[in-house]
Amino acid sequence: MIAVCISAILLLPFSLPAAPSVNGYDWGLVVVSGVVGVALAFTLDFQAVKMAGAKVVATLFSLDPVMGALIGALALAERLSGPVLVGMGLIVSAGAVATWRAESLPAPPMPSSTDRP
Repeated sequence: MIAVCISAILLLPFSLPAAPSVNGYDWGLVVVSGVVGVALAFTLDFQAVKMAGAKVVATLFSLDPVMGALIGALALAERLSGPVLVGMGLIVSAGAVATWRAESLPAPPMPSSTDRP
């Protein structure tokens, strides 16, 4: 959710000038895409965490860059270069290793209500 808010703020200078030229039908499309693209996606993500567990879902999320690049390459009929493929592999590997190693690291102690500075 934080990423969505930050993205909206960063894109505001580009989208604000176009807002007056958007008609009612287009605002409806914006609302529908917001609901489907954000609310539904978050709902399904949380359901997946409940069903499969955080570790599995986090590993699958590390595949997001690969899926985006492959869909983009197919939709735009472009060829992915060697460095791009290596970079995608490194990103996925780092995400998967970080996810699977997180469980083996000791958790920091949780402060209790009696711990006052």
